Amino acid sequence: MTDVVREFLGDDRRARIALALASQPGDPLTSYMVDKNGAAGTLRCASDFAEGVTDAGAQLNEWARELMTRFDPKLAREVLDELEHTDARILTPADPEWPSQLDGQNSVAPLAIWVAGNLSWLGAEAGRAAVAVLGSTSPSFAASLAATRLAAELTAEGYGVITGGTGGISGAAIEGAVAAHGVPLAVLPARSTRPWVDTDSAALTATSGAAIVAELAREDGESFAERESRDHLLLPLADAVVLVEAPFRDPNLETIRSAVLAGIGTGVVPSAAERPAGAGGAHLLNDGLAARVGGADDIHELLDRPGTPAWSASREARARVVRERFAR
Repeated sequence: MTDVVREFLGDDRRARIALALASQPGDPLTSYMVDKNGAAGTLRCASDFAEGVTDAGAQLNEWARELMTRFDPKLAREVLDELEHTDARILTPADPEWPSQLDGQNSVAPLAIWVAGNLSWLGAEAGRAAVAVLGSTSPSFAASLAATRLAAELTAEGYGVITGGTGGISGAAIEGAVAAHGVPLAVLPARSTRPWVDTDSAALTATSGAAIVAELAREDGESFAERESRDHLLLPLADAVVLVEAPFRDPNLETIRSAVLAGIGTGVVPSAAERPAGAGGAHLLNDGLAARVGGADDIHELLDRPGTPAWSASREARARVVRERFAR
Protein backbone atom coordinates (compact mmCIF):
# COMPACT_ATOMS: atom_id res chain seq x y z
CA MET A 1 0.00 0.00 0.00
CA THR A 2 1.35 3.42 -0.96
CA ASP A 3 1.74 6.32 1.46
CA VAL A 4 -0.61 8.51 -0.63
CA VAL A 5 -3.45 6.09 0.15
CA ARG A 6 -2.48 5.50 3.77
CA GLU A 7 -3.07 9.13 4.78
CA PHE A 8 -6.81 8.76 3.94
CA LEU A 9 -7.41 5.47 5.73
CA GLY A 10 -7.97 6.96 9.18
CA ASP A 11 -10.92 9.14 8.16
CA ASP A 12 -13.78 7.57 6.21
CA ARG A 13 -15.18 10.98 5.21
CA ARG A 14 -11.87 12.09 3.68
CA ALA A 15 -11.56 8.73 1.97
CA ARG A 16 -15.07 9.01 0.52
CA ILE A 17 -14.42 12.50 -0.87
CA ALA A 18 -11.15 11.35 -2.40
CA LEU A 19 -12.94 8.38 -3.98
CA ALA A 20 -15.67 10.64 -5.39
CA LEU A 21 -13.06 12.86 -7.01
CA ALA A 22 -11.62 9.79 -8.74
CA SER A 23 -14.91 8.17 -9.76
CA GLN A 24 -17.68 8.51 -12.29
CA PRO A 25 -21.18 9.32 -11.01
CA GLY A 26 -23.29 6.23 -10.51
CA ASP A 27 -20.43 3.74 -10.81
CA PRO A 28 -22.06 0.55 -9.47
CA LEU A 29 -18.82 -1.27 -8.70
CA THR A 30 -17.37 1.56 -6.61
CA SER A 31 -20.70 1.91 -4.82
CA TYR A 32 -20.80 -1.83 -4.12
CA MET A 33 -17.26 -1.78 -2.72
CA VAL A 34 -18.01 1.20 -0.48
CA ASP A 35 -21.22 -0.43 0.82
CA LYS A 36 -19.30 -3.60 1.60
CA ASN A 37 -16.00 -2.23 2.92
CA GLY A 38 -16.53 1.46 3.73
CA ALA A 39 -14.71 4.22 1.86
CA ALA A 40 -11.37 3.75 3.61
CA GLY A 41 -11.59 -0.02 3.16
CA THR A 42 -12.38 0.46 -0.54
CA LEU A 43 -9.29 2.63 -0.99
CA ARG A 44 -7.19 0.00 0.76
CA CYS A 45 -8.60 -2.76 -1.46
CA ALA A 46 -8.16 -0.73 -4.63
CA SER A 47 -4.54 -0.01 -3.77
CA ASP A 48 -3.80 -3.65 -3.01
CA PHE A 49 -5.58 -4.91 -6.14
CA ALA A 50 -3.85 -2.36 -8.37
CA GLU A 51 -0.41 -3.20 -6.95
CA GLY A 52 -1.01 -6.93 -7.31
CA VAL A 53 -0.81 -7.56 -3.56
CA THR A 54 -4.15 -9.33 -3.85
CA ASP A 55 -5.62 -10.94 -6.97
CA ALA A 56 -9.34 -10.11 -6.95
CA GLY A 57 -10.14 -11.32 -10.44
CA ALA A 58 -10.06 -9.56 -13.79
CA GLN A 59 -13.00 -7.21 -13.27
CA LEU A 60 -11.97 -5.92 -9.86
CA ASN A 61 -8.32 -5.71 -10.82
CA GLU A 62 -9.18 -3.56 -13.85
CA TRP A 63 -11.51 -1.39 -11.75
CA ALA A 64 -8.76 -0.87 -9.17
CA ARG A 65 -6.13 0.05 -11.76
CA GLU A 66 -8.41 2.64 -13.36
CA LEU A 67 -9.44 4.09 -10.00
CA MET A 68 -5.90 4.39 -8.69
CA THR A 69 -4.75 5.98 -11.96
CA ARG A 70 -7.27 8.76 -11.36
CA PHE A 71 -6.75 8.94 -7.60
CA ASP A 72 -5.22 12.34 -6.76
CA PRO A 73 -4.47 12.94 -3.08
CA LYS A 74 -3.16 16.46 -3.76
CA LEU A 75 -6.47 17.41 -5.35
CA ALA A 76 -8.44 15.91 -2.46
CA ARG A 77 -6.37 17.90 0.05
CA GLU A 78 -6.89 21.12 -1.90
CA VAL A 79 -10.64 20.60 -2.11
CA LEU A 80 -10.92 19.89 1.62
CA ASP A 81 -8.80 22.95 2.45
CA GLU A 82 -10.85 25.25 0.23
CA LEU A 83 -14.07 24.18 1.94
CA GLU A 84 -12.79 25.84 5.10
CA HIS A 85 -13.08 29.22 3.36
CA THR A 86 -16.44 29.00 1.56
CA ASP A 87 -20.13 28.73 2.38
CA ALA A 88 -20.43 25.66 0.16
CA ARG A 89 -20.00 22.25 1.70
CA ILE A 90 -19.58 18.61 0.77
CA LEU A 91 -22.04 16.13 2.25
CA THR A 92 -21.69 12.40 2.68
CA PRO A 93 -24.31 9.92 3.98
CA ALA A 94 -22.90 10.37 7.50
CA ASP A 95 -23.88 14.06 7.59
CA PRO A 96 -27.19 15.11 9.21
CA GLU A 97 -28.04 17.23 6.15
CA TRP A 98 -27.71 14.30 3.75
CA PRO A 99 -31.04 13.81 1.89
CA SER A 100 -32.24 10.31 2.78
CA GLN A 101 -33.87 10.05 -0.67
CA LEU A 102 -30.37 9.53 -2.09
CA ASP A 103 -29.67 6.38 -0.13
CA GLY A 104 -29.91 4.20 -3.21
CA GLN A 105 -33.04 2.09 -2.85
CA ASN A 106 -33.74 2.37 -6.58
CA SER A 107 -30.40 3.63 -7.89
CA VAL A 108 -26.71 3.78 -7.07
CA ALA A 109 -26.25 6.22 -4.19
CA PRO A 110 -23.75 9.03 -4.78
CA LEU A 111 -20.52 8.91 -2.80
CA ALA A 112 -20.71 12.61 -1.96
CA ILE A 113 -22.54 15.75 -3.05
CA TRP A 114 -21.64 19.41 -2.89
CA VAL A 115 -24.21 21.86 -1.67
CA ALA A 116 -24.66 25.62 -1.48
CA GLY A 117 -27.67 27.08 0.31
CA ASN A 118 -30.36 25.71 2.62
CA LEU A 119 -31.53 22.10 2.23
CA SER A 120 -33.56 21.94 5.43
CA TRP A 121 -36.90 21.41 3.64
CA LEU A 122 -35.62 18.55 1.51
CA GLY A 123 -35.28 15.66 3.94
CA ALA A 124 -37.93 12.97 3.75
CA GLU A 125 -38.60 13.50 7.45
CA ALA A 126 -39.78 17.05 6.64
CA GLY A 127 -42.81 15.52 4.90
CA ARG A 128 -42.73 18.04 2.07
CA ALA A 129 -43.35 16.77 -1.45
CA ALA A 130 -40.94 18.08 -4.08
CA VAL A 131 -41.90 18.87 -7.67
CA ALA A 132 -39.25 19.21 -10.38
CA VAL A 133 -40.07 21.90 -12.97
CA LEU A 134 -38.11 21.32 -16.19
CA GLY A 135 -37.96 22.70 -19.70
CA SER A 136 -36.02 24.36 -22.47
CA THR A 137 -32.98 26.54 -21.83
CA SER A 138 -34.32 28.92 -24.53
CA PRO A 139 -38.04 29.13 -23.80
CA SER A 140 -40.66 31.48 -25.15
CA PHE A 141 -41.79 34.37 -22.98
CA ALA A 142 -45.16 32.70 -22.43
CA ALA A 143 -43.51 29.47 -21.27
CA SER A 144 -41.21 31.34 -18.89
CA LEU A 145 -44.23 33.09 -17.43
CA ALA A 146 -46.03 29.74 -17.06
CA ALA A 147 -43.02 28.27 -15.23
CA THR A 148 -42.81 31.27 -12.89
CA ARG A 149 -46.50 31.08 -12.07
CA LEU A 150 -46.47 27.31 -11.56
CA ALA A 151 -43.45 27.44 -9.22
CA ALA A 152 -45.02 30.27 -7.23
CA GLU A 153 -48.28 28.32 -6.89
CA LEU A 154 -46.46 25.16 -5.86
CA THR A 155 -44.50 27.03 -3.22
CA ALA A 156 -47.61 28.74 -1.89
CA GLU A 157 -49.31 25.33 -1.62
CA GLY A 158 -46.43 23.95 0.44
CA TYR A 159 -44.53 22.00 -2.21
CA GLY A 160 -40.78 22.21 -2.62
CA VAL A 161 -39.60 23.26 -6.08
CA ILE A 162 -36.66 21.56 -7.78
CA THR A 163 -35.19 22.66 -11.10
CA GLY A 164 -32.80 20.99 -13.50
CA GLY A 165 -30.47 23.96 -13.81
CA THR A 166 -30.35 27.72 -13.41
CA GLY A 167 -31.36 29.11 -16.82
CA GLY A 168 -34.35 29.10 -19.14
CA ILE A 169 -37.42 27.37 -17.68
CA SER A 170 -35.39 26.42 -14.62
CA GLY A 171 -34.42 30.04 -14.00
CA ALA A 172 -38.04 31.14 -14.38
CA ALA A 173 -39.16 28.50 -11.89
CA ILE A 174 -36.51 29.66 -9.42
CA GLU A 175 -37.82 33.23 -9.71
CA GLY A 176 -41.38 32.08 -9.07
CA ALA A 177 -40.49 30.00 -6.02
CA VAL A 178 -38.36 32.77 -4.51
CA ALA A 179 -41.11 35.34 -5.14
CA ALA A 180 -43.42 33.11 -3.08
CA HIS A 181 -40.82 33.04 -0.27
CA GLY A 182 -39.59 29.56 -1.02
CA VAL A 183 -36.09 28.12 -1.28
CA PRO A 184 -35.94 26.29 -4.63
CA LEU A 185 -33.27 23.71 -5.27
CA ALA A 186 -31.30 23.72 -8.53
CA VAL A 187 -29.84 20.29 -9.33
CA LEU A 188 -26.81 20.65 -11.58
CA PRO A 189 -24.78 18.11 -13.57
CA ALA A 190 -21.97 16.43 -11.66
CA ARG A 191 -19.16 18.80 -10.78
CA SER A 192 -15.62 18.06 -9.77
CA THR A 193 -12.99 20.12 -8.06
CA ARG A 194 -14.15 23.65 -7.41
CA PRO A 195 -17.86 24.19 -8.06
CA TRP A 196 -18.04 26.71 -5.23
CA VAL A 197 -16.04 29.23 -7.27
CA ASP A 198 -18.40 28.90 -10.24
CA THR A 199 -19.52 32.53 -10.67
CA ASP A 200 -22.99 31.64 -11.99
CA SER A 201 -23.69 29.31 -9.07
CA ALA A 202 -22.31 31.78 -6.53
CA ALA A 203 -24.41 34.59 -7.98
CA LEU A 204 -27.55 32.45 -7.90
CA THR A 205 -27.27 31.56 -4.23
CA ALA A 206 -26.18 35.08 -3.25
CA THR A 207 -28.93 36.96 -5.08
CA SER A 208 -31.92 34.61 -4.97
CA GLY A 209 -31.53 32.48 -1.89
CA ALA A 210 -31.86 29.32 -3.98
CA ALA A 211 -29.94 26.20 -3.02
CA ILE A 212 -27.72 24.26 -5.41
CA VAL A 213 -26.69 20.63 -5.32
CA ALA A 214 -24.55 18.45 -7.59
CA GLU A 215 -22.76 15.16 -7.29
CA LEU A 216 -19.07 15.41 -6.52
CA ALA A 217 -17.24 13.73 -9.38
CA ARG A 218 -13.93 13.11 -11.09
CA GLU A 219 -11.88 15.89 -12.61
CA ASP A 220 -12.25 15.38 -16.36
CA GLY A 221 -16.01 14.89 -16.51
CA GLU A 222 -15.82 13.71 -20.11
CA SER A 223 -17.08 10.18 -19.67
CA PHE A 224 -20.57 10.87 -18.39
CA ALA A 225 -23.48 12.80 -19.87
CA GLU A 226 -24.56 16.01 -18.17
CA ARG A 227 -28.25 15.13 -18.14
CA GLU A 228 -27.62 11.65 -16.79
CA SER A 229 -25.41 12.91 -13.97
CA ARG A 230 -28.00 15.56 -13.10
CA ASP A 231 -30.86 13.06 -13.15
CA HIS A 232 -28.88 10.72 -10.92
CA LEU A 233 -29.73 13.21 -8.13
CA LEU A 234 -32.86 14.89 -9.44
CA LEU A 235 -35.08 11.82 -9.87
CA PRO A 236 -34.57 10.38 -6.36
CA LEU A 237 -35.27 13.83 -4.89
CA ALA A 238 -38.42 14.55 -6.91
CA ASP A 239 -41.88 13.25 -6.05
CA ALA A 240 -43.24 14.52 -9.39
CA VAL A 241 -41.74 15.97 -12.57
CA VAL A 242 -43.43 18.61 -14.74
CA LEU A 243 -42.27 19.69 -18.19
CA VAL A 244 -43.24 23.24 -19.11
CA GLU A 245 -41.93 23.71 -22.66
CA ALA A 246 -39.41 21.70 -24.65
CA PRO A 247 -38.76 21.00 -28.33
CA PHE A 248 -39.03 17.50 -29.71
CA ARG A 249 -35.40 16.47 -29.06
CA ASP A 250 -34.88 18.27 -25.76
CA PRO A 251 -32.82 16.18 -23.28
CA ASN A 252 -35.51 16.70 -20.63
CA LEU A 253 -37.77 14.32 -22.56
CA GLU A 254 -35.42 11.52 -21.61
CA THR A 255 -35.70 12.67 -17.99
CA ILE A 256 -39.48 12.32 -18.22
CA ARG A 257 -39.14 8.81 -19.64
CA SER A 258 -36.73 7.86 -16.86
CA ALA A 259 -39.19 9.25 -14.32
CA VAL A 260 -41.97 7.12 -15.81
CA LEU A 261 -39.83 4.00 -15.49
CA ALA A 262 -39.06 4.92 -11.87
CA GLY A 263 -42.76 5.28 -11.05
CA ILE A 264 -42.56 9.05 -10.55
CA GLY A 265 -45.59 11.09 -11.55
CA THR A 266 -45.04 13.11 -14.73
CA GLY A 267 -46.90 16.09 -16.15
CA VAL A 268 -46.83 18.63 -18.96
CA VAL A 269 -48.16 22.20 -19.00
CA PRO A 270 -50.62 21.92 -21.90
CA SER A 271 -50.64 25.60 -22.88
CA ALA A 272 -46.89 25.43 -23.53
CA ALA A 273 -47.24 22.12 -25.40
CA GLU A 274 -49.66 23.70 -27.89
CA ARG A 275 -46.94 25.97 -29.29
CA PRO A 276 -44.32 24.78 -31.82
CA ALA A 277 -41.54 25.18 -29.24
CA GLY A 278 -43.44 22.78 -27.00
CA ALA A 279 -43.54 19.87 -29.45
CA GLY A 280 -41.73 17.63 -26.99
CA GLY A 281 -44.44 18.09 -24.39
CA ALA A 282 -47.17 17.49 -26.96
CA HIS A 283 -45.43 14.24 -27.89
CA LEU A 284 -45.48 13.09 -24.25
CA LEU A 285 -49.16 13.94 -23.90
CA ASN A 286 -50.07 12.15 -27.13
CA ASP A 287 -48.21 9.04 -26.01
CA GLY A 288 -49.94 9.12 -22.64
CA LEU A 289 -46.63 9.47 -20.79
CA ALA A 290 -47.65 12.57 -18.85
CA ALA A 291 -50.75 14.16 -17.37
CA ARG A 292 -51.91 17.71 -18.08
CA VAL A 293 -50.82 20.17 -15.40
CA GLY A 294 -52.46 23.57 -15.48
CA GLY A 295 -51.50 24.56 -11.94
CA ALA A 296 -50.71 23.37 -8.44
CA ASP A 297 -54.17 21.80 -8.10
CA ASP A 298 -53.22 19.18 -10.69
CA ILE A 299 -50.15 17.96 -8.81
CA HIS A 300 -52.07 15.77 -6.37
CA GLU A 301 -52.74 13.15 -9.06
CA LEU A 302 -49.03 12.91 -9.81
CA LEU A 303 -48.20 12.06 -6.21
CA ASP A 304 -50.06 8.73 -6.09
CA ARG A 305 -47.69 6.06 -4.85
CA PRO A 306 -47.03 2.61 -6.33
CA GLY A 307 -49.63 0.09 -5.28
CA THR A 308 -52.60 2.45 -5.49
CA PRO A 309 -55.25 1.84 -8.17
CA ALA A 310 -54.35 5.09 -9.93
CA TRP A 311 -50.71 4.06 -10.20
CA SER A 312 -51.51 0.54 -11.38
CA ALA A 313 -53.86 1.81 -14.07
CA SER A 314 -51.75 4.62 -15.49
CA ARG A 315 -48.09 4.51 -14.46
CA GLU A 316 -47.60 0.86 -15.26
CA ALA A 317 -49.06 1.40 -18.73
CA ARG A 318 -46.81 4.43 -19.29
CA ALA A 319 -43.74 2.51 -18.22
CA ARG A 320 -44.63 -0.24 -20.70
CA VAL A 321 -44.82 2.33 -23.51
CA VAL A 322 -41.37 3.65 -22.63
CA ARG A 323 -39.86 0.17 -22.49
CA GLU A 324 -41.37 -0.82 -25.83
CA ARG A 325 -40.68 2.37 -27.78
CA PHE A 326 -37.44 3.64 -26.35
CA ALA A 327 -35.55 0.53 -25.29
CA ARG A 328 -31.96 0.68 -26.46
